Amino acid sequence: MHHLDYHPNIVYYKERYQEEGRVYYVLEFADGGSLWDLVSDRCKRGVRLAEEEVRGLSRQICIGLQYIHRSGIAHLDIKPENILLTRRGQVKIADFGHSKDALSNEGLTSFGVGSPGYRAPEIISRNDSHETYTVKADCYSTGVTILFLLLEGKVPFNDDDTLSDAVWRELERQNITLIGRDFISGLVQSNPSERMDMDDALEHPWISPTVPSITAENSSGAEDPSMDNLTANPNEEAAVDTFSLTPPTLSTE
Repeated sequence: MHHLDYHPNIVYYKERYQEEGRVYYVLEFADGGSLWDLVSDRCKRGVRLAEEEVRGLSRQICIGLQYIHRSGIAHLDIKPENILLTRRGQVKIADFGHSKDALSNEGLTSFGVGSPGYRAPEIISRNDSHETYTVKADCYSTGVTILFLLLEGKVPFNDDDTLSDAVWRELERQNITLIGRDFISGLVQSNPSERMDMDDALEHPWISPTVPSITAENSSGAEDPSMDNLTANPNEEAAVDTFSLTPPTLSTE
């Protein structure tokens, strides 16, 4: 991760030092928890993320991943736990422990990376240990992560074998707008050559900066700064789009 320059949607690597034979990394602190924390907190209170909220979060994720991919890096472990938030609702992509150089002449091999339930089909395949893949594996995982947000925190599958079928089944079942379904389906295409990359995703009208501003209001008509009303303005540069929120209560254990 220290090969990446600063980007507002990526956890910033500050320094590395060694003490008593151990190597320590100092990273930027994201004080709003993770997407997993956010959705779990909402579910406990019976509050669902609105599709408009997910759109704003999704745009930030795609902006961050676009920068990562253009830097020649594949993250390879995109999931809700690895998407952090600041208290202002700014997305911070974290945990580059599985990341690889996507520009290597040897290509990326498909064994032992990613998290079950979020891995792209080309990574799951064990038919050819020399099978290679591209940064589009991250695009698939992003689509599944966005679907997780829209499904009230439910992972739509329990194992990799049924992953693809479950994704499409949930897309059909859920109350998601047609344009939202089109966006997610573009990311979760089983064939990488038919799958959107991050450049394609950021041009999609579901998260395009040209769509009308998104504003959440409370019953009095005043803007509600609580976690239950995340707000975003897609007309602004997405990398610095933020939400007003009260972060979830995080365990101190």
